[in-house]
Amino acid sequence: MLFVLGGSVLGALGLARIRAAREHPETKTWGDGPILAMALLAIVLTFGLSLLVPPNTIGLDPDVFVTGKASLVLALVPAAGLVLALLLLVSRRIPARFGVLVAGLPALHALVTYAPGLVPTGVMPPLPAGAPLIRVAVVNDRWNFFATPRAIVPPNLLAAAKIVDTGGYDSLIDRETKEILDRVNGADSPPPENGNMMFVRSTANVDQLRSLGVGELWSRTPINGLPILGEENGVVRQRVGGSLLQVEGNMGSETASAFRLRPDGIDAPAGGAARVSALWRNLPGWTLNGQPVAEGPFLSGSATGSGPVEFRYTPPGLRIGLAVSGAGLLALLVLFAVSGRSKGKPEVV
Repeated sequence: MLFVLGGSVLGALGLARIRAAREHPETKTWGDGPILAMALLAIVLTFGLSLLVPPNTIGLDPDVFVTGKASLVLALVPAAGLVLALLLLVSRRIPARFGVLVAGLPALHALVTYAPGLVPTGVMPPLPAGAPLIRVAVVNDRWNFFATPRAIVPPNLLAAAKIVDTGGYDSLIDRETKEILDRVNGADSPPPENGNMMFVRSTANVDQLRSLGVGELWSRTPINGLPILGEENGVVRQRVGGSLLQVEGNMGSETASAFRLRPDGIDAPAGGAARVSALWRNLPGWTLNGQPVAEGPFLSGSATGSGPVEFRYTPPGLRIGLAVSGAGLLALLVLFAVSGRSKGKPEVV
């Protein structure tokens, strides 16, 4: 976030300085210097602080930390360019049109330091090879402000490996999801230090985990006598046996394993099914084969015919928001065009 804000400030000021140079080429000012310096500092601190922290305090593999240190050398090139751009903008001797450098250098900075994945904050920890398209419950150790966090997988990070997590970390998590996790845990899900972190505790009810579609439980030590699937990188994988998708048809109930996640929903080959249940939270905006999904905590509905079952999600208000934003942007462009044309007209005396 610091990098995005810092880069946006630099880019905006750089582009504004280009326009100012065209209208008032004789003007040279130091006025933007403090703002530019703060933006530059935010960008550098985004990765610089993490590189200075010893590896045992952030839970990174030593090899990964060495890679992160090596990225500091690469970061010197764009950092030097940003300092140069800063000097160009505030200098009284160099034309302000060089502000174009500031608009482009944040992108160069991101390309060199972040895109290759060299910054430690972007490293995916080693994970067990879980089966695809299953929900996993990860039992993380409790952390606090006075102890180093040693989580198996931080909440929401499993999404990078395309594995569905039971917990989560989101300030916008809905109330019903938290209530469901509280019932599973038999206690408040987040640790006292951070109310946005939803953990699965070692005391979680296995039957309720199974009812949430949890297929595996990952922990440091075996829990609740569940069958052990294996151990890898210090993580014990245990079978819970839940399924994310349940199909009820003329031949009885079965688990549908051949389903596919899409960016906008879920596909399942369940032709002729009487009822299909997908254990994802049922939020406003979900449809089943084009029709709104019935109310309930999870996705479910009746499906007929031989075609696939298609759950689709469109955020409420998305189309209206896009239309309003597009109209506003168009009006802004027209305003700029009219304003520029009126300034270019000669005064009549």
